[in-house]
Amino acid sequence: MKREGSSRSGRAIAAIVLILAVVASVIARHATMQQRRTATAISQRSLSSMNSYALALLLGGLRGPLVMFLWPSAETQKSERNLEDFDTKIEWIRLLQAEFDTVHIFQIWNKAYNISVQMANVGNKYTTILDALDYAHKVDRERPNNVNIISAIGGIYFDKFGTSSEKAVYRRLVRTQTLPHAVATPEQRRGPGWRRTQLDPMLDANGNVLEKYLIPGSIRLSDPRRGLTYNGSELEYLPRFQPYPNGLSPFALAYNYYNRARMLQEAGKQRHAQLSELVIDSRPALSLKNWAEEELIFARRAEIAAAGREAPEDDMLLDGPTADLAADFTFKTEALPQVKAALAAYDAAVRLVPAAHTEYQQHTDRYPQNLRTYEHHRDSLTATAAIAAGDRDFLASLIETDPARKAALHASASASYNAAIDAHNRLILRYFITPEMEPSLFPPGTTRENLQNVPRDIQIAAVANIRQRLSAGEFPAQAEDVGESLRPIARAQARLEAMKTLVAGVKAAARY
Repeated sequence: MKREGSSRSGRAIAAIVLILAVVASVIARHATMQQRRTATAISQRSLSSMNSYALALLLGGLRGPLVMFLWPSAETQKSERNLEDFDTKIEWIRLLQAEFDTVHIFQIWNKAYNISVQMANVGNKYTTILDALDYAHKVDRERPNNVNIISAIGGIYFDKFGTSSEKAVYRRLVRTQTLPHAVATPEQRRGPGWRRTQLDPMLDANGNVLEKYLIPGSIRLSDPRRGLTYNGSELEYLPRFQPYPNGLSPFALAYNYYNRARMLQEAGKQRHAQLSELVIDSRPALSLKNWAEEELIFARRAEIAAAGREAPEDDMLLDGPTADLAADFTFKTEALPQVKAALAAYDAAVRLVPAAHTEYQQHTDRYPQNLRTYEHHRDSLTATAAIAAGDRDFLASLIETDPARKAALHASASASYNAAIDAHNRLILRYFITPEMEPSLFPPGTTRENLQNVPRDIQIAAVANIRQRLSAGEFPAQAEDVGESLRPIARAQARLEAMKTLVAGVKAAARY
């Protein structure tokens, strides 16, 4: 009887175990499926919010082996163009090696350059570069005011969004997306599979920097030599040039972050892990130069669109399409917003140039070895400001209805166009001719180095000589560089002739 009772009891226990096993199997199956569905969300929420120090303690001695596995695994996936769970591995590396700036510098560059170029279209490339920015901002939140991270953010805006082969698309996207627009809610961002596809707005409806980007941090620095302060706010150096009705240029954002990096170096006494002090110090000036030039490009494209003409893809050829506008040209009513956008961009280019000159002067005072190179930059900026001022006032005159104001705009435009012609003549004669060409262009004793002593009419004649000889096939090596200045010279001359023709017509009409 005891044996039979024990047997029944054993069978009951076995049955219960089997039932529990089945239930556990079902639960485990559902849990596994749920885990697969939310793997991305777990990576983005749990992992990214985990304290890296706590993670290191949790892993203990396994931290090193895990990092040694993740690095070659991620690099192998990159080389094989297999990016499945690649971002998760990079996030683990970020958390496990949070204290190593060189790791973050590499991974920001890795995402923005190596990974983005593997994408099939420009949209996916842009999204991947935004991933690199998100990575950088995560590190910046954990370790704020770090010269390595801040300069890396500036580099993305300058190099990838500002100067890469897809720059035309990126510049337009950055400008558009820094203006007010709808964004994903916090709940949506925490959802499975959410990925950033656009920048968050940085400007309000008036084109001014949003207050949330100007909240000071816990740091205070000052650079008496430059008269600058630093308070750790995200976009501290952009209100100076606002408003931005056309959105922010990538070079504007590059200037902001590079200026922050320079302040952390100079006033905060930090040193970049890879770049020299000279390089960090030069970046704000270079950003301002490129910013001014990009505003001029934006303005030209807006003006061409407003005039109903076709713009060439090459930015270097934008001088031509509207150079022949008559001084009494009338825009269609629907084109006026584009006219206003062009006017704002021309004016921005003019306002940025003095600040750029100051940056270059302060940089070369400290690093005179760059003086010769940056003299060319500064002479080019002078020419940019002059032609932009002429274009601004000429365009404004076309929508001005008051005769006296129109005449004043014509006068200021004429002065600026003449200054632009002189500035571009000097660029050609100082930087784009060879010593062998000098005797046939200048009076005896005159060289490129003492060009300031050459009268204006002789400079104009020398450039006309160069233009004629280029047309005959001489100096092929100089043709491209000289052409960059001949085109705005031709534009300025056409506009001057247009205003002269209008004035002559008005006077003739008045006589009759």
